[in-house]
Amino acid sequence: NEQTTDKINIFQKSEADLDYIEKRLKLDFINKTSESGCSAENPAVLLKKLTEIKAHHAALSSQVQELASDQRQTMDSIRANLEEAQKVLKELQDKAELQVNRYLSTSRSSYASFWLNTDLLWTNVLLRQHE
Repeated sequence: NEQTTDKINIFQKSEADLDYIEKRLKLDFINKTSESGCSAENPAVLLKKLTEIKAHHAALSSQVQELASDQRQTMDSIRANLEEAQKVLKELQDKAELQVNRYLSTSRSSYASFWLNTDLLWTNVLLRQHE
């Protein structure tokens, strides 16, 4: 955003510079024409070209502002999509962690149950041998 603002400011400054050049050229042409009585260069043609350049510059400046607006909208959209993706990822991680914890607790109780049953079985075997 800061870079875009800087670019817009540069375009605005250059437009002001063109206005200054145009006014300066008009004044110089008036002074030269009045001093010499005629001019080697045609000031009307140069002023026409300068006006065309200013119009082209204004169009470019407008395009830069449109691009800056589109860039802001695109960045806002990307941020929103990224936030949504992060939420979905967090939900998946939480769900996966819950399933792993559930599996581990089931596995631990099955493991403990297995050893308890094995101990009971051996205890019964030993007791029967002593009878």
